[in-house]
Amino acid sequence: MNEQEKSMTPETAETDTVMGVNEENITSACACAKAQENAGCRENAHTCAKKSDKKAKKGQNNVSLLSARTKKQLLIVSILIGALLFGLVAFLVVNAILNNRPPKFSVVKDRFEMLINTSTDLNQAVFGAGLPVYSRMEREVRSYTVDFKGEERTLLYYEIADENYGTVVSYEYQIKIMDGKVNADGIKIYTIYDVESGEELSEYNQGAARFVERSTEEREGYVFKTDKYFYYKIENYVNPDLLYAEVYSGKEDENYDYVRFDAKYKSVDELKEAVSSIYSNAYIAYIYEILFTGTIDLRGQVIQALYIDYKDEDSGMFYLMRSNTSWEWREIPTVVYDFSTMTMDESQSNANSVCVRINGYEKGKESEVHEYEIWFARENNAWYLDSPTY
Repeated sequence: MNEQEKSMTPETAETDTVMGVNEENITSACACAKAQENAGCRENAHTCAKKSDKKAKKGQNNVSLLSARTKKQLLIVSILIGALLFGLVAFLVVNAILNNRPPKFSVVKDRFEMLINTSTDLNQAVFGAGLPVYSRMEREVRSYTVDFKGEERTLLYYEIADENYGTVVSYEYQIKIMDGKVNADGIKIYTIYDVESGEELSEYNQGAARFVERSTEEREGYVFKTDKYFYYKIENYVNPDLLYAEVYSGKEDENYDYVRFDAKYKSVDELKEAVSSIYSNAYIAYIYEILFTGTIDLRGQVIQALYIDYKDEDSGMFYLMRSNTSWEWREIPTVVYDFSTMTMDESQSNANSVCVRINGYEKGKESEVHEYEIWFARENNAWYLDSPTY
């Protein structure tokens, strides 16, 4: 070792650090570089490089040798971070549970009661018999004869099935006779008579008829009789067939009937508004398209919309019509509920879905009380029916 190398050795030892790259390494590298001019160092260049490499690795190993105090501090920091994370997770879980709790029943009870009551009529319109319609006139018209002014006259009648009277017979009573009368211009005209009273009438009223109840029972006041029946006059009878007989012009789609003018809903928009204000989107989704748009079933058959708006081109009037072919309209039971028994099943309820249990019975079956389960869904910050109420 020459004098230059000896003078470098103590300094290199004193400057060894935990950084891995230290002054000793730099000094050794410089010393070897300068020794390129001298033959002795040239021969040991490879050895110098190896020594520098070993010292560098030794410095790197020193980095991983942390003091006990440092390890303790890192452990404490790790524990604190873990505790904070655990606390945050616990807070989020608790907060989620609290936010998913069902509402106070006292707050939503009135809303639930209103939805159930309002659904009664709408259930029939959507799922049951449908809105009431004017039936197309299907009747068997027959003829009968009377002797009037010495001649046999033929008039028409037909039978009506009536809920109150049983069988009602609608019969014509006007007759037109050409009996020699002329008008101011000398043109022959008909004379109009009432065949029952013989009275002359001022004008002929198309479709005018009188009504009698047909019965097998004999009682006071019958107007005429046959071998089997007695006929009793009905005053101020309104013929359900003739009341709106002219509503069908023949231009309409024969697959639809007119919804009665006294029905609760009179247009598609009114019906849509009612449906969306009572039922949840999820509950009504499967039938909504069938109700108002129409669709194609799994067999590829077209199902026409159950309700459509129809415009009469002559009058410009709009009418609501109901399909008579696409749907099996059927009467569904009306349930009478005892709201004093309504309770919330908290085990099945949460912030967005509530299950209630309530006693009730089908109308006409008062003695058969059952417990019903009804669901409600929260949508757009409001509650809606999410299950049947029939």
